Amino acid sequence: TDGTNTSFTDLNCQILSTDIDNDNLNISILWYKNDISNFTADYNNSYTSGSTNNLTLSSGNTSSGENWICSARTHDGTTFSEWSNSSALTVLNTPPTTATVTINSTDGSNRSNQNITCYTTLYDIDSDNMNVTVDWYKNGIYNQTVNYLNSYANDTMFNATLDARNLTKYENWLCSIRANDNQDNGNWTNSTQ
Repeated sequence: TDGTNTSFTDLNCQILSTDIDNDNLNISILWYKNDISNFTADYNNSYTSGSTNNLTLSSGNTSSGENWICSARTHDGTTFSEWSNSSALTVLNTPPTTATVTINSTDGSNRSNQNITCYTTLYDIDSDNMNVTVDWYKNGIYNQTVNYLNSYANDTMFNATLDARNLTKYENWLCSIRANDNQDNGNWTNSTQ
């Protein structure tokens, strides 16, 4: 419904229904997933002839990569119209997201003789496995990138550790995390302390 065609948005079937006698109309919808009938609904709401109606299929019924067609017909109480099909719409992948990214030292004291860990929870609405990229910044300047190609599952707590041997006192470290579901990159999320 928002035009992105992603798996977290509802599908909208817009129907302009008319009747030569100006009778009120009921609408039947048949949703096809990958060319197979998947869901039927009847809307017996006596829609006014000439009105445009938007009928929705909830995003909970769709997944990335599926092709959907909406087929509709009207009924004026006496006669059914022919079925009319929409064009096919492919549900697109939704990029993964990360929750708040937190950075701290092993015991929370932030001393230079301890490792620092950057952690977050990884999410993918399509339940795709994800790889992760972590960028480390020292005193606001890019320092290094580490790629984690481990195919993490949805809703996984992820952490990356920077060894204490990389640290000296009075440095200010930040980490930034981005997940990739093998189709799309999510957005970078910077750490908070």
